[in-house]
Amino acid sequence: MNSNTINTNSSNFNNTTSWITLYDKKHRPRLNEISSFLPNDIMTLFYEFSNYLSREYSLQCPPAIYKASQGWTFRFGKSNLYMIENVIIQDGYFIIDHIPVNNEDSLRNAIEYADTLYQNGFKEHLEEHCAKKSALQGERTKKRLEREKLELEQMSEKINKNKFNKFSWSPKVSRQSLKRLYENDANMIYDEDLLDDIGFTLYARCMQGHEERILMESGKLRCHNCGEIIMGQNGLMECKCGNQYLFRDYMRSFRTNNMPSGSAKHIFQDYIKNWQKATTYAHKMRIVDNLIHEFHINLVTGVKGRFVGINLIEGTKKQIEELILSLAFGEDNKETKQNFIRNLKRL
Repeated sequence: MNSNTINTNSSNFNNTTSWITLYDKKHRPRLNEISSFLPNDIMTLFYEFSNYLSREYSLQCPPAIYKASQGWTFRFGKSNLYMIENVIIQDGYFIIDHIPVNNEDSLRNAIEYADTLYQNGFKEHLEEHCAKKSALQGERTKKRLEREKLELEQMSEKINKNKFNKFSWSPKVSRQSLKRLYENDANMIYDEDLLDDIGFTLYARCMQGHEERILMESGKLRCHNCGEIIMGQNGLMECKCGNQYLFRDYMRSFRTNNMPSGSAKHIFQDYIKNWQKATTYAHKMRIVDNLIHEFHINLVTGVKGRFVGINLIEGTKKQIEELILSLAFGEDNKETKQNFIRNLKRL
């Protein structure tokens, strides 16, 4: 078969509803919706291509962008410089620029094409781009630090150090508690108190991330001492209770503490809605398990951006990865887990 042709009579293809019809400009598709649209074997090829570019060249696949003629398409690149501009989803296959991919042979053609692009100019272009970007960022950072230092000196007499920038974020769930919950459940030990503790910890953190992100986007913040909403972004913001904040430091603390938000916010918002409706042990456990499953998908593919397990679970990225893999495969299934980890290291 020619690498640039597709056998449209293949039983793998669904020609009844097109991708562009299902997802119009107002409806950006999620990863699980792509998985539902494409056959499993084709989605595996998509993952393999994504993982290869991540492993070999540190290129990532950001959220899809909309193009009038093609619908929602994907790109691969780094630092807002893209080596591959058009990954188009079709009925039962996908296209890497001009190469349709529907089997291992066509995937190899796509990978060879990507290798050629990287070695024939993109590598040097990327290095030059990143160097310029890094230099500009260094200059901006230097100017920002100097400006902020001067601002703090000017308002020093107004600042109460005991009540300045005191942030309190909802805690993450512990890895040990989550592991114990799954071990108990597997042994038919239904610890409702443990499940509620984990479920509400996740819920509180998701809710705080959701609510405070909305406030930040409108130039407001919530006092972490009394809960009062404070208006305004400029200068020293002071609550009625006496606590003081700088808006920029509030936003930085939000990001530094990995509060759940960003491109994966739908995962956290879905959990909030579902947990609010849960009543029985089985229902609650299913909701927590669905959340862990989303982490696993995110870990496997990397196409959603940064691994989102770090937003809700205590520990380093490596520790959380190990936990997610253990929950997915079980501690006893060492061979499957080791094979997966070897593949994961390609990312």
